[in-house]
Amino acid sequence: MELNEVVKGLIVQATPMAESRGVQLRPNLNGGVRVDADLGRVRQLLLILIDNALTHTPSGGEVSVGVIRQNGRAHVTVTDTG
Repeated sequence: MELNEVVKGLIVQATPMAESRGVQLRPNLNGGVRVDADLGRVRQLLLILIDNALTHTPSGGEVSVGVIRQNGRAHVTVTDTG
């Protein structure tokens, strides 16, 4: 599975919630990052992390979801200003 595509889809899905809270939701994607994983579980986990970040970020804040490959491993980050 391509993690960048998964994150892009989740950002589209979570954007209405972010907008209703006055929070910017931004992708921070670097190149293609493929992993062999359960798509449903990865989506579920990332959506929980994104939802948590949006819930605890004040209006005017930002949530960034990043994907990078480093030392042969995929790293996903969810960073917020809350």
